[in-house]
This record gives sequence, structure tokens and C-alpha cells, in this order.
Amino acid sequence: MTIPSITPRRIWSWLGTPGSVRAITAGMLVYALLIGALVFGYARVSNCLASYADASARSTAARAQAAAEDRAVGEADRRITEQERAAAARAEAALDAVLRAMASQDRDRTQSAFADLLRVRDEVAEVRAGAAAARKENDAMRARIEQRRAEHPVPPPPSQSC
Repeated sequence: MTIPSITPRRIWSWLGTPGSVRAITAGMLVYALLIGALVFGYARVSNCLASYADASARSTAARAQAAAEDRAVGEADRRITEQERAAAARAEAALDAVLRAMASQDRDRTQSAFADLLRVRDEVAEVRAGAAAARKENDAMRARIEQRRAEHPVPPPPSQSC
């Protein structure tokens, strides 16, 4: 048995037969369907990732805004507390001055220190009254923030699967 030699001319002639044209056409159709399915799948994943990024950005921005509001009110409370501490320290220093003056039995110095103590105590009372009003305003601000969050809750992070 003789095996016919394969030459380029024979290959081209085999490729031109109706059977090979049908086989090549079927292979190209299968290839086109596979490529189409891959493109469709890629588009779905791409759209899902874009939707995830948008939802994540909205959620992150809303949570950052909520945290900034909470920090601002907390910082206002800390400033009020520091003002009260400073006023209380001045009052204590003024009281110490009165006690030292009394201990030294210097009547003029005692009267001066006592007058200063009364002035400082009045200032402390004003600071405390201002602090109470400021705390009330901070509490009202917290209530408004919480009411707004109840009406428009912060969006949760998006699902983590596509």
C-alpha cells in the first residue's frame, strides 16, 4: 500500500471540498458562539463591578458624613468640658489664694483675695451656664441628626458577590 504524499497542493484541494468547507464553517460558528458567551459574561461581570463601585462609593460617602457629624458634636462637647475645667481650676486657685492669705493673717491681702474669689466664682457660674446652654444645643443637634438618620438611613455596604 502506497501512502500518497501530502503536498501543499493536495491540502488546498482538500480544504476546498464541500465537506471540509462545512466542517470549517461549523468550527467557526462554534468559535463565534464561545467568543459571544465570553463577551457576554465579561460584560455582566463588568456591569456588576461598576454597580458595586457606585454603591460602595455612596455608602462610604454617607458613612463618612455621619462620622464627621458625630465627630463635630463630640468635639464641641470636649471644648465645653475643657472650658469648665479651666474655670474650675481658676476658682480653685482663687480659693487657695484666700486660704493662704487667711493663714498669713494679712487682712488686706485676705480681703483682696476674697474679692478676687467672688469675681472668679461669678465667672465660673457664667461659664457653667454657657456650658449648660451649649450642651443643650449639642443634644438638640444630636437629636436632629438621629431623626434625619432614622428618616434617611445610611446605606449599608453593597453585597460582596457579583
